Amino acid sequence: MPLGFQVKAAGFIRCWWVELAVGLGVLTVAFVLLGLLRPHKFDPALIVRVASKEADLRRVPSLVIEEQPGGKRGFYRNARLCIDGEGNMIRNPRKAVLVLEAGPGGSTVFRSSGALEVKDRRTARFEALSAEALSQGHMSGVIYRAGGLFIKFG
Repeated sequence: MPLGFQVKAAGFIRCWWVELAVGLGVLTVAFVLLGLLRPHKFDPALIVRVASKEADLRRVPSLVIEEQPGGKRGFYRNARLCIDGEGNMIRNPRKAVLVLEAGPGGSTVFRSSGALEVKDRRTARFEALSAEALSQGHMSGVIYRAGGLFIKFG
């Protein structure tokens, strides 16, 4: 009496589920670690002074940028400082007159600045900031003017 049998093929998932699970786990861990470690942060000693008059810049308290709303890096988000038209530090960059974002190696970049002007030390006049200067970020000790606000980084 002839005996016959048939082998049923196992599915792809059934054969490779361990390798797929390990691969997915490694990708998930890499995604989370990159999201936490890749964004740039501000120098912990970087401060800002904001006043409505240029003479008041000496009297207003210095604010550590890292302690302000949005001053710390987030998940896939660089640290940023957002200042609204009244001089308040806010979290939402859409409502800000000036947005300073942390860059690589402690550098900074102005991301949003309506009409940002910088005070020329030689002439003591305010001049519009060029696109190149905006991409280079802030300069310590220089006075900026955005609308009716005077801003100084240190």
